[in-house]
Amino acid sequence: MIAQKAGGEATLLPTPAILERLETKRAIEGDRTVSGVVQRARGAAAYLYSAGVADTSSVHVDSGYLTPDDMRSLVEKGAVGDVIGRYITAEGTIADPELDARTLGLGLDELRDAAMSILVIGGEAKHPIAHAIVQHGLCSVLVTDEHTARSLLDAAPDSTTSGEDPS
Repeated sequence: MIAQKAGGEATLLPTPAILERLETKRAIEGDRTVSGVVQRARGAAAYLYSAGVADTSSVHVDSGYLTPDDMRSLVEKGAVGDVIGRYITAEGTIADPELDARTLGLGLDELRDAAMSILVIGGEAKHPIAHAIVQHGLCSVLVTDEHTARSLLDAAPDSTTSGEDPS
């Protein structure tokens, strides 16, 4: 609906985001339809996405891609949330490389290299993942609420110490 209202086009990826086995992911990636959708995504002019939290309320737990134990393990490894299904730490690195290898779709470098990647995020529970995304260049445009924006600004280096006029 968003794509239609913006005069764009949306194409759904006809597969789970996270696969149980690496062999299954590789087989699905080889499917003509799936690989066509992924290639089309790689050629997109812009990416619009949100990010998820690293807790048992995650859509990946609700959908059965991950178990509550999987999520606890991700948090123990430093995950603060997921970006297009890829769980990252506050440092912007992949929290679990083995899980990431089983995740289908675009990678983090493709978001970083995109001409336009638009993050839509809000709410206090998503502050840790919002900070990681912004700090590590995973979006070029941010759409958020005032509370999240203030949290991001408060965490940013103080520009007044560099001699710049803050106004």
